[in-house]
Amino acid sequence: MSAGAAEAELRLRPHLSGLSLPVAIVQDPNDATVQFVVELGGRIRVVQNGTLAGDFLDLRGVVLAGGERGLFSIAFEPAFPPETEPSGRFFVCFTGAGGGIVVARFRRSAANPLVADMTSRMDLRWPDGRRFIPHPENNHNGGHIVFGPDRYLYIGLGDGGAGNDPPHNAQNPLTLLGKMLRIDVNVPDADLNGYQVPPDNPFADGFLPSTTKAVLKEIWSFGLRNPWRFNFDDVARGGSGALLIGDVGQGQWEEVDFEPPASGGGRNYGWRNREGNHSNVTSLPPAYLPLTDPIHEYNTAPAAARRSPAGTSIAAPRSGPSSSAATSSPTSCRSASGRSRSRSIRSRARPRRSICASTPPRSAVPASSATLARSASTRAASST
Repeated sequence: MSAGAAEAELRLRPHLSGLSLPVAIVQDPNDATVQFVVELGGRIRVVQNGTLAGDFLDLRGVVLAGGERGLFSIAFEPAFPPETEPSGRFFVCFTGAGGGIVVARFRRSAANPLVADMTSRMDLRWPDGRRFIPHPENNHNGGHIVFGPDRYLYIGLGDGGAGNDPPHNAQNPLTLLGKMLRIDVNVPDADLNGYQVPPDNPFADGFLPSTTKAVLKEIWSFGLRNPWRFNFDDVARGGSGALLIGDVGQGQWEEVDFEPPASGGGRNYGWRNREGNHSNVTSLPPAYLPLTDPIHEYNTAPAAARRSPAGTSIAAPRSGPSSSAATSSPTSCRSASGRSRSRSIRSRARPRRSICASTPPRSAVPASSATLARSASTRAASST
């Protein structure tokens, strides 16, 4: 089936209304009839059997919302062996009162699993001793959090905001901004930090590759501008476990980054030196080489302005996803420069129903529409 034919089969249907700036929907790991909708303003709503059923968590009193700031995501802690059932702990990411990024841990209420226990809140403590990650501007927050197949918590953080990352945060090894983080939250409630660094993190020794330059151990990868959404190809549904990152571009090139399973991390996706496959701001060097190309990019500039940004290219090799980690038939992705790259993407011929929240435009500000939509193929929809 051609790409055009596949797109023609997709359509959106209203699924749920009565929401305010929904930015994410997450399935309850314990109950197939329940989903949780994250609203940017600070609430997490319960949806049960397709109907709004109250608030799971209301953080409007502590979330700084407005523009691109607010409550971004929720992730439920999986069961850690030898346990067979989830602990009831979960994590949320939001903008705190001072503008910093907070990752907080909560527990479900013992009396009602569809209500969070507000008294259980614990904000993770970061390497500088603060329980938030300083973020100077109101945009490029990132803020998505997901548990990977390895049961570690991945946290995508934007570069700190403004245009073209003036402080070069995404390439600074001593700030968490502009990075993907990977932490182990399987620690007791009494742990003062709320996490530990996995021993196999790429910078767990505290140094950049082949140097004596210090780096924060929590970092999994460098060079991201605003990784608004990312996720793993679900192993439980036959996926490979690969990581896919949607990184919002500056003014012309959006990109999708791909990391094969068991890659070991440590990739540098190139921002701000690169935007997509293109040279961007090169007045300061990247933290390290090589830089990793996106698996896909697309141009969002007006047609009259569609040209590569001016600037001097970095005269260094760039790497793509390792073909040795491929677990399924590769597909070919041709970049704007005409280079063809082979990528391992698991495809599924049979369309599946999915529920999705309306996603923000390029600026990552959610649309004002308060409706969730069900995306399904026309064929599947007409058969029900």
